[in-house]
Amino acid sequence: YTTYNSEYAAGLFAGLDGATVMNVTVTGYIQRGCASDSGIRGMAGGIAGYVQNSTIRNCRSACRITTVPDKGFVGGIAGSIYGTTTIENCRNDGHITELYGDNSAAGGIVGEMQGGTVKSCINTGKVDCTRAAQNQAGCGGIVGRAFAGTISDCINIGEVYVVGTGYAGGIIGYTEGDGITVRSCYSVGTVTAANGLNAGGICGTTRGGT
Repeated sequence: YTTYNSEYAAGLFAGLDGATVMNVTVTGYIQRGCASDSGIRGMAGGIAGYVQNSTIRNCRSACRITTVPDKGFVGGIAGSIYGTTTIENCRNDGHITELYGDNSAAGGIVGEMQGGTVKSCINTGKVDCTRAAQNQAGCGGIVGRAFAGTISDCINIGEVYVVGTGYAGGIIGYTEGDGITVRSCYSVGTVTAANGLNAGGICGTTRGGT
């Protein structure tokens, strides 16, 4: 396997490619940011910031995780996932915050999803985007935003809160494209968009997918 080394990614591992991580619990505080004019997005997760073609199973995070000061992807387990990644039977109990929000994402399990599978996961932690702008900014109890992949058999209990014009969803904040599927999931957490719009019990907004 390959571990991803970047000053813009943070977690127990900065990133993973072709790896398997199992039966791990993390606690503490993680903060990742990048200069506002850098054009690079920070990625932060309790287990890893960046995950590609890897498996994370039976893991738990109780970390307070934040990305500042500019655009980023933050999740209780992983900041961003790609390829054939599977995140299974994982739990987040930590508070997740994205402090900028434009074209960014925060999720109880995964911040941004560009492929792979998230299944049988639980989030109890609060997820918030405190300055979310609308440009594809998603805040979700399980996944912040997704363009491809499958989310199944997941439960959100945590509060989801967006300030500004971003999208808030009990399971997923924002989806786009036909490659994303959400099935057999439920949320009982409070979902709030401060502008009174763009909030849904399952999905904040969807532009394709099933």
